[in-house]
Amino acid sequence: MSDIQKRGPGRPKSDPFAFVPGDWKDAVDGSTPQQINDKIAHIAKQADALRVARKEDADLAERKEQVKVASEPYVEGAKRFQQMIAYGRQVLGDKGAE
Repeated sequence: MSDIQKRGPGRPKSDPFAFVPGDWKDAVDGSTPQQINDKIAHIAKQADALRVARKEDADLAERKEQVKVASEPYVEGAKRFQQMIAYGRQVLGDKGAE
């Protein structure tokens, strides 16, 4: 089964390392434990730098705000419909109907 593993009767589980480049896997596979720790530390530093850059990206923050504002009617509408359905079901239950 290629990169997807079957886990019981439910949905198949995808490869948890699908985004890991093959050359990095090869380098780690051929490394000593100390070298692997060094590689992990280096990648962790890069991941932290990426998180900081994302947090400080003013353009991204502005676009997120635009998406939030633009999607507001959809979000509010969805909440309203969910509450209307829940209320209707509660009244049905209170009246003994299903």
